[in-house]
Amino acid sequence: MGDIRRRELFPYVFLTHLQTKKFKTNTLSITLLTQLDRDTAAKNAVLPRVLLRGTEKYPDMERLAQELDECYGAKIEPMIRKKGEIQCIGLYANFVDDRMLSADEVILEKVAELLGELLLRPAKQAGKLRADYVESERDKLVDEIAGRINDKTGYGIGRLL
Repeated sequence: MGDIRRRELFPYVFLTHLQTKKFKTNTLSITLLTQLDRDTAAKNAVLPRVLLRGTEKYPDMERLAQELDECYGAKIEPMIRKKGEIQCIGLYANFVDDRMLSADEVILEKVAELLGELLLRPAKQAGKLRADYVESERDKLVDEIAGRINDKTGYGIGRLL
């Protein structure tokens, strides 16, 4: 395995770095941890999906997709999971390693900047997250959860957990 380093940047904010030359792609993720709570779990689950709808600089999914295409097809996906009584929400980026590109191209910095933009400068309307984005993503999440019942094995395992 590679060299794993962890550093506290600010109180409760950590940077974990694992470097290896085994793969041709890199991964960056931003994970926010919060106590699992019935009143906020659904709102937290929809948040990463809403953030992926756009930013101040890239106000819609089309502009965001164009920027990701310029990063050799980088992908950024929402991440929502549960670890015991902790809810983990965030964004997960997968992109080509700079070693695979010509010497003057750097994708890592572009993707890191884009993740920061998604997290810190989301698309807003009247100072709040865009209501149309929130409603749309909420509806998609509700449909996705309702559709899980069609996968009997997965549904049973989920109920068991």
